[in-house]
Amino acid sequence: MSSPPAVYSVLIEAKAASDRRCGRERKFSEIYRKAQVSKQVFSGIVNGKIPLKDTLLKFAFALGSSVEDAEKLLKSAGYSFGLCVKRDSLLKSCFEKGITDVLEINELLKRENERTLLKNRKIIKSI
Repeated sequence: MSSPPAVYSVLIEAKAASDRRCGRERKFSEIYRKAQVSKQVFSGIVNGKIPLKDTLLKFAFALGSSVEDAEKLLKSAGYSFGLCVKRDSLLKSCFEKGITDVLEINELLKRENERTLLKNRKIIKSI
């Protein structure tokens, strides 16, 4: 049996840490819905595709990750937070403040005239 792709491995670790923090084991389907990520995109990650930076950020928020855990997830796909990028600073601030709702974060980015995490598309309803 081969090992899972790097991004998926880090995502599994982040999910396990999140499950411990919230005191229950959640299914990945619950997490990708909360992250506003489609099943197809999640399946691509499982199968070794490198997702977009924003996709990983949405997962990190949905998992309630720390800044350090979010950085580890980004690094697994070759991304990082930009040092002098306003949008990345705003997103890091959300991690630091414990803001995890992707829709709330989207509104903050809109107010700051920054590119949002969610494009103009249908919102995935929570279960």
